Amino acid sequence: EIAVRIGSNEVDALLRGGNEITLTLIPDDQEINEGDKVFTAGQGFPYGLEIGVVREVKDSAEGVFKEAILTPSFSIKRLRDVSILR
Repeated sequence: EIAVRIGSNEVDALLRGGNEITLTLIPDDQEINEGDKVFTAGQGFPYGLEIGVVREVKDSAEGVFKEAILTPSFSIKRLRDVSILR
């Protein structure tokens, strides 16, 4: 998990990794759209690195937040050098 910002309005969200990368805790009153760029905003990472774009936006089960699916800007299969930050 890492804090991220979405789009030019810098909407806060939480990125959760896995087989499908999701963006959670997006405030329901904030406007995000498919194609919006997603940037790092969490501690331990350089601020503002583009990590992908929003592929799909949907309401969360709780109805208070939105969720989105992220399409990464990189191909995991092509990564060769990886650093683990703690």
